[in-house]
Amino acid sequence: MNPDILTVGGRGQASGGEVGPRLAQVRRAVRYADPSSWAMANAVDAALTASPRPLDTNRVALVNLGLQGPSEAMAQVAGSVWEGSVSPVRFPAASPSAAVALSCIAWGIRGPTLSLLQPLRQGLPVALALARGWLGRGQVEGVLLASFHLPAGGAPPRAACVLLTPSPEGEPANVEQLLGFFSTSLG
Repeated sequence: MNPDILTVGGRGQASGGEVGPRLAQVRRAVRYADPSSWAMANAVDAALTASPRPLDTNRVALVNLGLQGPSEAMAQVAGSVWEGSVSPVRFPAASPSAAVALSCIAWGIRGPTLSLLQPLRQGLPVALALARGWLGRGQVEGVLLASFHLPAGGAPPRAACVLLTPSPEGEPANVEQLLGFFSTSLG
């Protein structure tokens, strides 16, 4: 396998209103997760399920890309601004990485994780470089790149995810192709 040639091994899309059977079991054990985290967990599931070969999720990485944080927490932060101050003590689970954490819990992902808080166009080249490094050193079998979007007007969050592998077969991954997938999926 050549880690310089990353291919898309699976894709997934989801909206916040959906919860699959496995996530329904996880939901009973998790006290709270933001709707955007559930959407991302569903998109991660779809990307892993679409993989042509099963992966050891202990050796899968997950990178969250985008500028948005958990929707409910962000709404509360925005509401607090009008009160004159925003206390970080009120929002200990408001990190954009919260969506990554739920996916790791739900799917047993134990490889490197990261949240790149930048626009997709800027974050995707960084994510691809990280994926090549992790796959090239044999640290992981696959790298999931995921993002979510919070539509205006209170519509459920949308999430999208791609699974990158160094397989010689499949569709080669590049920034423009991935940007097109995320833009179409997230709206």
